[in-house]
Amino acid sequence: MADTEACILHPTEPQLGDVINANMHTLVLKTSSTAVYRDLSGGQILLKGSGFEFEGDVAVRGTVTGAIFEDEKGATYLAWEV
Repeated sequence: MADTEACILHPTEPQLGDVINANMHTLVLKTSSTAVYRDLSGGQILLKGSGFEFEGDVAVRGTVTGAIFEDEKGATYLAWEV
């Protein structure tokens, strides 16, 4: 990339739907501070935060402050927290 070219990684605010695909992930637990999604192989994504609001099984509002990704055996392979 030339020095004059701009690099735009997220032209808009990223949405939860950009990361979690409803066709591949099922919401199995939802509270105002936790959302747990399970994928087709049994792996899970645990989102921690605040102010989570849901419309059915779709998270529509809230602030994510951490995430834990687990494989189908429950072993964590990625985690972060702010």
